[in-house]
Amino acid sequence: SGRSSEQVPVKVRAAPAGWDEKSRPGLASNTECQNLTEAFIRNAKRMGKAVMAGDDMSGVIKYDRALIGAMLFANFLLAHPERVAQGRVGVMMPAAAGVSLMVMGVLLAGCAPVMVNWTVGRASLEHVL
Repeated sequence: SGRSSEQVPVKVRAAPAGWDEKSRPGLASNTECQNLTEAFIRNAKRMGKAVMAGDDMSGVIKYDRALIGAMLFANFLLAHPERVAQGRVGVMMPAAAGVSLMVMGVLLAGCAPVMVNWTVGRASLEHVL
């Protein structure tokens, strides 16, 4: 078949700086939250400096900074309604931790995030947009 039975070594990258935590508060119970944004705000306030997400591009994102970032993006959308199409906001989907902040910001602005996959090709992208 022409395939080698040798295994190719995979180099595993170290976790981003700040990822390891000595102690971490537990997430709040979300049973009394009405929606995802309420649960996010509640947990971001509770978790504070705890790590929420991280990757090589964004580095480590802590809950307190995530809340600020999402709220800033929500305020931007509210201040620029011309950027919102019929209550929907397109979000290009890179595999990055920062995208979760954009999605939460869209939700906090009262809009629906529309995840756009840039790998689908031109015709599909033009149809979506």
